[in-house]
Amino acid sequence: MKKNRQIASLLMASAMMLYSTPAMPELTVNAAGTSSEGLKPCIKADVDKQKFSHNEWTGKNGTEDVFGVCREEAAVTLIPYQDSATAAKTAWDYNARENSVYLQMLTGKNGGNWDLTVVQNQQQAEGYMNDGFMNPDYSSSGGAWKSVSLPDSWTRQGFDFSIYTNIGEPWQSKYDGNVPVPQAPTNYNPVGLYRKKFTLTPEMTENNRRVCIQFDGVESAYYVYVNGKEVGYSEDTFSPHKFDITDYLTSGENTLAVKVHKFCDGTWFEDQDMIYDGGIFRDVFLTSEPLVKISDYTVQTDLDNSFTNATLKISADVKNNSTADQSGWSIKAEVIDEDGTDIISGSSIPVESVASGKQETFKAEIPVNSPKLWSAEKPNLYALVLTLTDGEGNAVETVTTQLGFREINFTSSEVDWAGNRTTKQFSPITINGKRLLLKGVNRHDTDPFHGKAVTQTCMEEDVRLMKNYNVNAIRTSHYSNDTYLYWLCNKYGLYMLAETNMESHALMSNNEAKGWFYELGLDRTNTTFERLKNNPAIVAWSIGNEMIYSGDSGVCNGLFRDMIWYFKKNDGTRPVHSEGQGDSMGVDMGSNMYPGQDGVWMKAGHGKMPYVICEYVHAMGNSVGGLKEYWDAIRSADNMLGAFVWDWADQSRAISLDTIPGGLGINDATGVHGKCTGSISSGLGDDTLNGGSAISGYTVMDNSSKYNQALSGSGKSFTFEAIVKPASGDENSVILSKGDTQVALKTQSKGSGLEFFVYDGGWKAVSCDFPSGWTGNWHQVAGVYDKGEITIVCDGKVLKTGSVKDGIAAGNSPVGVGYDSETGRRFDGQISLARIYTKALSVEELNGQRSSSPKIGAKDPSVLLWLDYSTDDLTKEGAWDYYAQDNAHKNLYQDLSAGNYFGYGGDWGDRPNDNSFCENGLVTPDRTPQPELSEVKFQYQSVWFSADESGVKGGNIDVYNENNFINLNEYDIKWTLLKNGAACDEGTINADVAPLTKSKLTVPYSLPADRKDSDEFWLDLSVVTKSTSGMIEEGHEMAYGQFKVNNAAPVSREVVGGVSVKDDGGAYSVKGENFEFTVNKSTGAMQNYKFVGKTLIENGPVPNFWRGFVENDGNSANWKLFDRNWQKAEGKAKVNDISVTDNSASQKVITVSMTFPDAGNASQKTIYTINGNGEVKVSISVDATHSGMGNFLRVGSAMTIP
Repeated sequence: MKKNRQIASLLMASAMMLYSTPAMPELTVNAAGTSSEGLKPCIKADVDKQKFSHNEWTGKNGTEDVFGVCREEAAVTLIPYQDSATAAKTAWDYNARENSVYLQMLTGKNGGNWDLTVVQNQQQAEGYMNDGFMNPDYSSSGGAWKSVSLPDSWTRQGFDFSIYTNIGEPWQSKYDGNVPVPQAPTNYNPVGLYRKKFTLTPEMTENNRRVCIQFDGVESAYYVYVNGKEVGYSEDTFSPHKFDITDYLTSGENTLAVKVHKFCDGTWFEDQDMIYDGGIFRDVFLTSEPLVKISDYTVQTDLDNSFTNATLKISADVKNNSTADQSGWSIKAEVIDEDGTDIISGSSIPVESVASGKQETFKAEIPVNSPKLWSAEKPNLYALVLTLTDGEGNAVETVTTQLGFREINFTSSEVDWAGNRTTKQFSPITINGKRLLLKGVNRHDTDPFHGKAVTQTCMEEDVRLMKNYNVNAIRTSHYSNDTYLYWLCNKYGLYMLAETNMESHALMSNNEAKGWFYELGLDRTNTTFERLKNNPAIVAWSIGNEMIYSGDSGVCNGLFRDMIWYFKKNDGTRPVHSEGQGDSMGVDMGSNMYPGQDGVWMKAGHGKMPYVICEYVHAMGNSVGGLKEYWDAIRSADNMLGAFVWDWADQSRAISLDTIPGGLGINDATGVHGKCTGSISSGLGDDTLNGGSAISGYTVMDNSSKYNQALSGSGKSFTFEAIVKPASGDENSVILSKGDTQVALKTQSKGSGLEFFVYDGGWKAVSCDFPSGWTGNWHQVAGVYDKGEITIVCDGKVLKTGSVKDGIAAGNSPVGVGYDSETGRRFDGQISLARIYTKALSVEELNGQRSSSPKIGAKDPSVLLWLDYSTDDLTKEGAWDYYAQDNAHKNLYQDLSAGNYFGYGGDWGDRPNDNSFCENGLVTPDRTPQPELSEVKFQYQSVWFSADESGVKGGNIDVYNENNFINLNEYDIKWTLLKNGAACDEGTINADVAPLTKSKLTVPYSLPADRKDSDEFWLDLSVVTKSTSGMIEEGHEMAYGQFKVNNAAPVSREVVGGVSVKDDGGAYSVKGENFEFTVNKSTGAMQNYKFVGKTLIENGPVPNFWRGFVENDGNSANWKLFDRNWQKAEGKAKVNDISVTDNSASQKVITVSMTFPDAGNASQKTIYTINGNGEVKVSISVDATHSGMGNFLRVGSAMTIP
């Protein structure tokens, strides 16, 4: 079935890069050669020829291996310039590229507007196709067309909606229930139709130059038309592709039309944990190229053994699109520093001959004396400028790139025929001879107001914050990023793990299907490498993310093996990463995501394979704990390469608060208030049983103790009932619930049908198939619980009955109608009535409720909840506008944020979705740092202080400079002595500490003479910048340390005696000088602790094994890590023994032993050691080894204070 024509051409392109050339001759310009004047093209496009079938995107009939039609071969991004000076400026000013007369932007501030309309699918787009939307005379004014600025995701321009999924494909189940791989959905697969008028400047077509159009990023497949003619087709959302449109152009105004499909067959390998939008989200521009041109070039810098001098290796492809053979040409090479000096003056590469219609490769190795080296710490840059000159010395074309002299050294892993690693000993991965240590983050292209179209300002802020918070590396998860981000990382110094746009999480177990995409995978690998190969910031390649976990080299037609070896064969200067292959198939480093800390320690060791954690400390909500423990392991051995936090920014889209027609308060018939989110419609017909009103959305009721009283414990009976009109049979569609850990009536978690469950440390459910006609019709659906008997009833028929062990946990979640607040799950459809009764209704009684005049009325004493959306008891409750508050945390988009909230999965009506699982950032969507970023900054810092008690006392502090290339004399070390939190002494130290060395600092602080024995002193050390460098301002703190300073003032001796303990029957009374308290014999807790007559503690400590949930706890996988029964463990705690003794220091000791019957009789021992000065030391130990309980969520205690 598979066609090999695409991969064959791909391998030919690789071979063209790699073939050998004659030995390098003298670097001089050939004195005699051909001229560039008057050249004629030898190529011409057949503009009237049909280029595509329009089925390329579908995945049908083998089209999954058709991902490009009439595209130019992958290469570095080439922008021709009119001269060397103009080109060189772009190394330090990205937008200076627009000074090229051979570049014409079609997007951005100089690109003008485009016309756009978006329809639901290809069938609807056919009408526009038939009307000739691509033709110059088509009118796109008015109607469904809008004038828009690009780049921008079309969901941010009033079309379509965003979708968030993590593992599953983003197909919308309401429209496309079962999409077979490798096909794309057809019912919901929006198509965007773009039109743009442009006129070429005269320079673009002079001397028969060829004009190409480049699209830097389009989600996800697109067809290109110029002046009504078919030009080409491309897939791969995140990679640039280029088309030669010369022969389609006219001398006056031209019409560009683009048809974009939101999804295509290639989307199966764009299954990243991200928000899907659609449209042209990166730049589109025209370039003008001479007939004889530099079509591609590769640059490598090879440093000598002392890392002082370099050899600049250049391999340039020259293509001759003229009718005449060319000879005696040359390429002038310049390496220009920021002052404008060419440090390799006079270097030239002979271009001996290139036949008409052919491409040849020409190479040079140019010695460079003592260049400034590039690293993330010292990102010294040059502009490499290549100028192609003809045989008469005329400049024909000038191209440029940022150049950094740096060298990555590593052991290239070798394998046997089966892909098993044969290399046993590894050297550490180094940069310029020093250990490469990646203090990284994963980063998605995400912008709250522009979708995938991340603005230059936003990218700049990302880099600025990373540099200021000690992040030194980015994993481009999980695709190629915008060209500007690589430019920023080259300029300001960030290492990059460059990842290919490949993830097939939903196909993880379908190896056969993954093998169908072999050609696509190799194409994306080739594009990633060719485009990005010359960036100094890129220190390693990654073939993609979460596709397979296998070391079998032949799996999936050898796709993953061949992706790895494509990089290894084409680039011996960078190591290759692939987490899914472990240490096999030729990867040059081991890798895991979310390993335990013990597992990380096991990877550490000199000579072992380099190891990197590609994702860790999932930064969702209140998280990023345990960072120090990971970095203790990483810093322990030189084979440890570092780690990347998941992830940098919360993925979100700004949503206007005006779009929440909810903001409605509603009271049920029992008087409990609820908050509606969504829209309430009327006139829906009699089947609603309430006159025709229903909500499309959900309602969260205020918490009331009556709900737990009726719906938890044992021996309870109740009924959940709702009148619903489902829009789909989606899984986990919640009808009525009180949290995922108490009780819910919903659709099944896996499968097609309904379920009604209760929870008591585990889920106890009865499930059944859907009744016929479930979707699109009104139904009465009910779940009945009667002391362990569960029944599901729909439209008067019993669908399923079952028995479970009686008992239901009490939870803190509110009652949700169409919603589960614990998981964020919602109902897909409409609800007109929702009722809960405190008795088990029979089928006959439920039938009596299937009426607009139910037999059990709203005032019946059995009614716990009666929510009727036909009620007039609605109040407008506007949503809180956080970003309009004066104290709101804001960074970017300060003027736009007010009136909006940052939404996530489900907020756009997308189903299925993964709710808030996209909110994993160290910064908010508008790039406001979150608290955990400060902990990352500390653990990622490169200066470390240490001292023992005597060292601190004498002001003798050890310092270690972890930097590879920065001496500490480039910073000021400021010290401050704090007395009770306020500075009382300070100074500055100029420390001369070489990179990777330890030294001692003398801090000349003095304790104040008038200090008291109660004063507390701390010594703070702060490493701050002496001057502004790049994006780091003068005076910015890069590292810090803090030490407790012992107060040398005389202190009173500890009083151990003078304590009396009296048995008062129900408690022990404890008294000493100035203090007293009791220990309750029933609870084992201290009560009413008073010191000098003032009550400091009312009660406690009492056992506590639970805490409030953090966002990561909502992850279903995380729930398996701990036992929810600990939530109620202390409720029936039993004190088994309490005793009073004296210890060897004559202190009174009260020991309490207790057990927890609701936690498998786990035990706790609490020991109170009481000093005569009122100090009470409390020691608590818990033993659950024989309880049968699962893991703790926490082990702690609670105290009540006044």
